[in-house]
Amino acid sequence: AYEDRNREMESCKFSLGNDIRQLKKDLQPKEEEIARLQQDLVTLDFKFDACCKNNSSLQVSVAKLEGKLEGLRQALASQTQGMEGKATFIKRLEHDLQGLAYAAGRDVHTLKSS
Repeated sequence: AYEDRNREMESCKFSLGNDIRQLKKDLQPKEEEIARLQQDLVTLDFKFDACCKNNSSLQVSVAKLEGKLEGLRQALASQTQGMEGKATFIKRLEHDLQGLAYAAGRDVHTLKSS
């Protein structure tokens, strides 16, 4: 009975040994995949940090450009207002000149009639 029990245990030991070897074979590719994914994660983390720094730099550039744009808008508004004032002045001047020309023409006709 003792020898039968010993043989049975040896058989179980052999079977368990085979199961352990198979599990180790199954586990190795998964461990390699985990290592590769961890390396990918490090790479992506580095790229993410670089993108964050670049994003911050771009935000500063955008803020500067928005400031310049606002300055240009104000300058354009000022120039437009100045041009409108000049256009109004020119229209008044033309009106006054036409009035003078009309008055001068009337005076010439009045002089010729006399």
